[in-house]
Amino acid sequence: MEEISTRTQKLDVLLEQSRKSAEEQLDFAAKVSVFMNNQEVFNAEIRGFIESNPKTNQKGLVEQVKVNTDDISLINTEKKVDKAKIGVIGIIIGAVLSFISKIFF
Repeated sequence: MEEISTRTQKLDVLLEQSRKSAEEQLDFAAKVSVFMNNQEVFNAEIRGFIESNPKTNQKGLVEQVKVNTDDISLINTEKKVDKAKIGVIGIIIGAVLSFISKIFF
């Protein structure tokens, strides 16, 4: 009889350990689920910054960088053209003044 009682106690201990293990696994699974849900929300927010949204006509980071790069390139080209124009105008004015100074002096 005592042997049955010892086995029953061992079974009770094993059942209690199994129950605790199952509770820990459930708790861990719940934490992983919450983390994954939060991660999906975070990823959606980040994606909102990176990708363009045609519904709101808002440019994402990648598209905006391209637009900014193109604008900067255009500004640099315009600056070079303006400098070239000033240089040509300066040469023309210098030639005209040189010609006039030769005529009058």
